[in-house]
Amino acid sequence: MIECQIEVFLNIFTVDDDKIKILLLKKEGSSTWHLPSRLLKIDESLESSATKICNKFQLKADMLKECHTFSEVNRNKERRTIAVSYMLMINKYSLKNYEFEYQLFDINNIPKMAFDHGSIIAQAVACLKKELLNLNNLKVFFPADFTFPELQKVYEEVLNENIDRRNFRKKFLPFVYETGEKNELPSGGRPAKLYRFLDKDLERNLFNVIK
Repeated sequence: MIECQIEVFLNIFTVDDDKIKILLLKKEGSSTWHLPSRLLKIDESLESSATKICNKFQLKADMLKECHTFSEVNRNKERRTIAVSYMLMINKYSLKNYEFEYQLFDINNIPKMAFDHGSIIAQAVACLKKELLNLNNLKVFFPADFTFPELQKVYEEVLNENIDRRNFRKKFLPFVYETGEKNELPSGGRPAKLYRFLDKDLERNLFNVIK
């Protein structure tokens, strides 16, 4: 009998320096990066296995989303292995000081990855972009103060197009409020007003681009 193992992967996404980024790990002495993962045990579900990866990073698992299953026969040449990919959106301040090495990478500048982890990331990014069109999910990346330019840069990356500044503000103004504070720019430029999302359900897509 040919045995098959199942490996659960977790794509952890956040926003840092106005860029959507993903958390990657690197083993000591390795030249490649890899996604957090673990083998599924006989007595656990896929979601509980993904939750245990979240626990390793001290992250809440309430926003876990299953993305894709990779069942190609030769994806692991050593042993038949099926990969199930999950994603988690977090605020960057949720990350702690861990004993293991990790780094955040721009999703448009992924480093050399182990095995087929690059393909797993590509599928997760496609899933993420659809999820971020929902304002409730976007609030995870921006739980506190943000500027309109910061918000717009993320949306332009999601939609892969430039958005008129005035139209963007017009769409979002009903769902945010001014904090009364301003963001002092290190360059000494004109300070930008800071906003927060309204504390209510925002289950909607403002751009209607999901097929």
